[in-house]
Amino acid sequence: MSCPNHPEKAYILKDSRLVCPECFFVSPYQHEGDLIVERNAYRKALEDICESYDHSRDQIDRVRQLLKYYETH
Repeated sequence: MSCPNHPEKAYILKDSRLVCPECFFVSPYQHEGDLIVERNAYRKALEDICESYDHSRDQIDRVRQLLKYYETH
């Protein structure tokens, strides 16, 4: 999920609400905060793992695409 004004920005959790870190647009979709935090931590961990190994840029980009897909479905 991302802000309609800033599609490159993922929502952040602020005061139990999902907001854009750039313009503070509040998401119309509210989810359990723990799930969002857990998903973001999981995504960051996967990105760190990918970048710490000697993978090609294409493989890292593919993992990021898959993560974006799972975040929106």
